[in-house]
Amino acid sequence: MGALRASELDSLGMVGIGYVYKQYAEGIITADDDVAVVFDSETLEAISDPLVNMDYVFNEAVKDEIITLEEKEELYEVAKSIFYPQRNYASVLAKSELSEDKKELLKNYVSILLILKKKMA
Repeated sequence: MGALRASELDSLGMVGIGYVYKQYAEGIITADDDVAVVFDSETLEAISDPLVNMDYVFNEAVKDEIITLEEKEELYEVAKSIFYPQRNYASVLAKSELSEDKKELLKNYVSILLILKKKMA
């Protein structure tokens, strides 16, 4: 949410940085729910994935030739259609028209990226 607020207040002197800020500042994304995350009330673990993160991962998957650009666009549209509290990789893959083999390949790819993200945090 910080990137969203920075993009709204940059004309007043707030300085925004990073990928998500740039997406908002350039108007590529505009909605609050693009960055919204829902947490489990007991464990405080995220139970949804922000659309901006999913879009980034899908773009990386295209670059790494895991999926095609057309498949990425379909995945993005599916993700966007899911109400943000229920939006996660499992729900997107379940609703997508990718083959089961491609879903499994992408699922493994996402898992690796998420592990790397946790290690770098």
